[in-house]
Amino acid sequence: MSEGQFKPLLDECIALLSSVANYFRMPTTRQLAALPLLRTPERVTNDALLSMGYASLALIVLPVVVRTTDEMLRLVPTQMREAALSLGVPQWKVTTQVLYRASLPGIVTGILLALARISGETAPLLFTALNNQYWTTDLSAPMANVPVVIFQYAMSPYDNWHSLAWAGAFFLTLFVLLVGLAARAIVSRHRMTHD
Repeated sequence: MSEGQFKPLLDECIALLSSVANYFRMPTTRQLAALPLLRTPERVTNDALLSMGYASLALIVLPVVVRTTDEMLRLVPTQMREAALSLGVPQWKVTTQVLYRASLPGIVTGILLALARISGETAPLLFTALNNQYWTTDLSAPMANVPVVIFQYAMSPYDNWHSLAWAGAFFLTLFVLLVGLAARAIVSRHRMTHD
């Protein structure tokens, strides 16, 4: 397959992944989590369920990052590519030194959009992370996660737990804001050192 034939196929796969992940995320996560249970229930480990949680979050992130990166690379003017190629610069260096540098702010924005999208995802984590009340550093053990805690506290009958759920939502929003500001600072510093 040549590059021209591969691109439409890749676009269709990303579009399909994006739409399917939005509509069938929760049932798909449940089915993925139940697969090992159906095959060998006595050998199911927390590792398998956590890996499925990570995989479902990756399925949410992948279309956003790929689509925004593709769009940002398309926005780079053709004259920049042609100018670098006319100077005898190899194609790989044009891609890394010209295209990526010119589209870096847009690519970082796409990554931040994906991070913001998964930071509040509860459905994949409800069924796979086996929520734990306590902090753990063991990646194969049930672990606490903010979206599930917010969900549990918001559904509780206690008013003080509702306040804690609002505080958790505020913390999550603040986290996304701080990551966005840090990324902007990194991009602007990178731009100043290379201009």
